[in-house]
Amino acid sequence: MLYFDEVTGERTQLFPTKEIEEDLEAHSSKFDCKHEHAEVRLRTVRGGARQVFNQCTTCGETLGSAIKKTTVPVELPVFDESLLDKFIEEKNADFRRIAKKHYLLQKKREASHQKEYDAYLRTKKWTEKRRKVIERAEGLCEGCRERPPEDVHHLSYDHICDEFLFELVALCRPCHERIHGKTAELEPPCCGCRWSCDFITCDKFQMPVTSAMAEDGPCGPQQRELEPLK
Repeated sequence: MLYFDEVTGERTQLFPTKEIEEDLEAHSSKFDCKHEHAEVRLRTVRGGARQVFNQCTTCGETLGSAIKKTTVPVELPVFDESLLDKFIEEKNADFRRIAKKHYLLQKKREASHQKEYDAYLRTKKWTEKRRKVIERAEGLCEGCRERPPEDVHHLSYDHICDEFLFELVALCRPCHERIHGKTAELEPPCCGCRWSCDFITCDKFQMPVTSAMAEDGPCGPQQRELEPLK
């Protein structure tokens, strides 16, 4: 599901959730008109001709083909040409409401997650885990085995804040920059994308940068979804 901000023009892909699924099902049910209420109305068509049709008074759709005038009363209400447009606009407005609702919920969850992660990196638990990983490396980067390690890199975010030690590697700064795909200016390619990143999370797909740029990721190593800054 995509959320489009009409003010900024930004698009955000929303994670599928049970709540979104339930809201969309309710939306579909609400606007699945069964045409239970219809009325015979006189409609002016192209060329100025006047024909008789059944019109659903709920959604405004034309039901079936034109009716012979001889089979209906002489005095008929006028076909409401605006009814269908109003129904579609109401349907679209309801969809936008659902998208905005879940966009705000997603942003709230992301902010909370980032806050928790930043706090975690300042805990004794992370400090001790980081120490063990660097100690395991025995003084050499686990990427090149040439320089001393300075950073601890996540190979997986599956158990974030409660990682297994094998999900972490000790890297020297050059290797850490390389694994994040940094440019000569020490920035990952995705930071040249309009979807800003924090070197950890891809804002467009709301997942770790490494996952988004993986071979089977939505962006891939070829940066298929990269949108350059203007």
